[in-house]
Parts: sequence; structure tokens; C-alpha cells
Amino acid sequence: ITLANVPYNISLEREIEASISCLASPSPLVSGSTATWEVVVSDGGFGTPTFVWRGDDSLTGTTRSVTKTYTNSTTGDITKKASVTVTKGGVISNTECTPLSVVPVLSVSQCTANPNPADSGATVTWGAGTVTGGSGTVSYEWTGDDSLRGATTNVTKSYTNTTAVTQQKSANVKVTKGSQEVTS
Repeated sequence: ITLANVPYNISLEREIEASISCLASPSPLVSGSTATWEVVVSDGGFGTPTFVWRGDDSLTGTTRSVTKTYTNSTTGDITKKASVTVTKGGVISNTECTPLSVVPVLSVSQCTANPNPADSGATVTWGAGTVTGGSGTVSYEWTGDDSLRGATTNVTKSYTNTTAVTQQKSANVKVTKGSQEVTS
């Protein structure tokens, strides 16, 4: 028996580990809203990736993105966490996601007028109610009778009544904090 020298070529591919990141949107999230956690897997590794999610408030899932509704009944922001295990081509990667801030719903108590009732010619101070919830810087936008306008917590306006009949004046304030706004 004679064996011939036959060349045999093989290709060796080097496996490159995939880069993985994950985060939730929108961020920050307003209490009572739904967040979408999503994983981004860069090219690398072989095959189709599989996913296993774990997180706060019983977050679970096995797809590239998962959704979860979070509530916040506190007066401040709370943080929710998630992680995802990605398996691609036999390589297992555990990744902690960027934490999600959940902010309480913005609320404003009723605005006030002082003095009330007011004498004709008196200066009335309109005051925004107490602001709770939300996240970020508070801004105010006042509108009202007799061209009342303003952008501060309190605005003043002098009203003159030239009739013998009592007049009613009204005002509204739109309070914005972060992505939320409320009118009182």
C-alpha cells in the first residue's frame, strides 16, 4: 500500500467576542409608564445570539428587548436595574444595564390669589401651588385675565373695577419639570 502525500487545507477562523451593552428608554421614566430595555450586540462571535433578562420588579424575558411598567409612589426618584445574559457562538456574556431612573408623577396644588377678595386698585399676588414629583428644573408660565403673564412662582397684577358689580378674575399656571407639565 502506498500513501501519497496529498495536501489538505483547513481554514481556522478566530472567534471575536461580541461587545454588549444595554439600557432602558425613555430615561428618566415617569411613574406609571412603560420602559423598553434593549440590548445591543456588536458583530463578533458566531451564530445567532440568545438572551435571558433579569431585573427589578420581576423583569424577565428572552428577546432582544423587553418592556416593563414601573411605578414610583415616593417623593423622589428611584432606580431600577436590569441585566442580560447573551449567548453567542458558545460564548456567554453577563451584562449589567445602565440603571433606569423612575420619577414620580408631577403634581401641583391649586394656585392661590391674595388678597381674595380684593379691593379695586389693589395688587393681587397669584401663587403657584406646591410642586411635587417630576425631575429637573421647575419653570412656570402664567396666563390670565387682563393680560396677566409671568414666569415665576408668584406673579402680581393690579385690577381696577369701574363698575358697581363684583368682577371675577382668573389665572392659570403651567408648571413644567423635566418632561412633565401640569396646569393649575
